[in-house]
Amino acid sequence: AVAVVLLGPADDSGCSAAYGARGRARAYAGDLPGANEDLEKAETYGRNGLNTPAGQELRADYSRTLKGLLTFHAQVLEAMGMKDAADSKLGEANTL
Repeated sequence: AVAVVLLGPADDSGCSAAYGARGRARAYAGDLPGANEDLEKAETYGRNGLNTPAGQELRADYSRTLKGLLTFHAQVLEAMGMKDAADSKLGEANTL
C-alpha cells in the first residue's frame, strides 16, 4: 500500500491508511522501530485529513480512525519502553 502511495498523488486518508497498515504489520512482525515510524506518518496524514473538506464532512469517521492509530501506536511505544510518549498518544486520542 505504501508503494502505491509513493507512486503518485493520494489524499491524506489514503496515505494514512497505507502507513497505518504497514505500521501494524511491522509491529506484529516485531519491528517496533519501523512500526513507530510508519504510525507517526499515518497519524500526521490523519491529522491533515481532518482539515480537508472531506475530513470536515466525515469528521466522525476520520477522528475514529485517528483515535485507533494513536491507541495502537501507544501500545507500540509502551512495548518500546517509551511510556511518556505512549501517554502523550493516549492523551491526544482521548481528545478525539
